[in-house]
Amino acid sequence: MEALKDLGAQQTLSSDCMNGLPDFSTCNTRTIEVDVSTVASLNKKQCCTFSCLISALNHIFSETDPADWPIRRELIREVLKNTYLDEKEFLKYVFVDTEIPYTRNLVFSDEKNFTLILICWNPNKESKIHDHPCDGCFVKTLRGSVKESRYHMEEVEDNGEKTKVMKFDFESVTSANEVNYMDNYLGYHKIGCATKELAITLHLYTPPFKTCKVSDYKIFIV
Repeated sequence: MEALKDLGAQQTLSSDCMNGLPDFSTCNTRTIEVDVSTVASLNKKQCCTFSCLISALNHIFSETDPADWPIRRELIREVLKNTYLDEKEFLKYVFVDTEIPYTRNLVFSDEKNFTLILICWNPNKESKIHDHPCDGCFVKTLRGSVKESRYHMEEVEDNGEKTKVMKFDFESVTSANEVNYMDNYLGYHKIGCATKELAITLHLYTPPFKTCKVSDYKIFIV
């Protein structure tokens, strides 16, 4: 197990995101109706600030049943898809350490339902292969292009003995404002910067976590 601080290096927290949550009037918003049986007429906004995004997420967690994870997951995904942060909004939370592959910057955590972390990826650098010991991780690309490689664990025979190996599944690239989702049911993955330019991603973990497993298995590309 690796601690959160070991996986991403620097973590910073701006006090700006802790001074209350203003109403949605700070953004140019539009209302989207979501038709789900357990959430009556949930209005979601197109957010342009972290405060707006946090308010929308708090609304989802307060108005949905934890047992209805598929519904909650899709609502979170839609909120992130309809969040458009300009650089003035997210750069104030950014710290970049060029000596390591990537830097984690804590934006917000309620220490119960979700954590928002900005990750700055140095050019052509990537994470190790890892899992997600929580309900899931949502990744929205804010700047640049990000490459994701997915894997699954498989049991094979090696010299007459059964052993577990990690096998490559597929690779994809996402650009600004695209949203990906990952959880342990989908396997393991690694992500990183796909180009020679700095990439920045916003990660939502639910619930917040402090550790994850990093692969030390043999990798087979099939």
